[in-house]
Amino acid sequence: MRRGDTAMWVLTKMAMLFFIASLAGVLLIFGGYQQTGLCNEEARAISDRVSSGLSQVINSPVEDERRIIQLEPALSVGDGKSARYTLNITRRITDRPEFNTLLISAYSDANRGCNSGVQVTYNKRWDDANDKRLFFMPATSSPPRYYRGAFETMALRPSVLNPAVQGPRSTFVALVKCTQKNVGRKVYVFIQDCTQQDAKLCIGFSSNKQGENAPGSIESLCGFEVTPTP
Repeated sequence: MRRGDTAMWVLTKMAMLFFIASLAGVLLIFGGYQQTGLCNEEARAISDRVSSGLSQVINSPVEDERRIIQLEPALSVGDGKSARYTLNITRRITDRPEFNTLLISAYSDANRGCNSGVQVTYNKRWDDANDKRLFFMPATSSPPRYYRGAFETMALRPSVLNPAVQGPRSTFVALVKCTQKNVGRKVYVFIQDCTQQDAKLCIGFSSNKQGENAPGSIESLCGFEVTPTP
């Protein structure tokens, strides 16, 4: 083989190797984008399902309503792979004169590029410091939550691997709206991070549990409490 032919052969091989490496890089990046896209769709589906349930309960004309929303244990990212995630329900005190908002957002614990959030509005009067109507019911007495000015977040963790060490696994979002049975007719909404395996064990109308800073339990506030027969 002549020297010129040898040089051309080497250049050709190097060009082929460069092309193959570049193609592999493009495919790898495309695969990452595709996984993130699928993950975002899963996060959006979860956020939509929870926000839809909240919106329907809050705006329904029904006086007393209980709804249970089951949470997926992980986000599907394609190719049989899954990702752990957190679901945040955040109360936002806004500058709007009539409404505050609840932001429901799901995000991957490993890839913050995978996330989706949906807002639900509710009556601003429900956050009156002297007459609060909307209450979070976290899974533990020391829940993974934080405050930032007008923000209050309850973090639900459906993907806990070791509940004995990391705390209970969130399995359902339990919603209860109830109306006082006296002349006051006040409406109360309770949002629970339920960690039970059986949805029947999440909060209900006869629950003696109360939300954060609630003036009483669900059954006492809404008149479901049974007075013992003397």
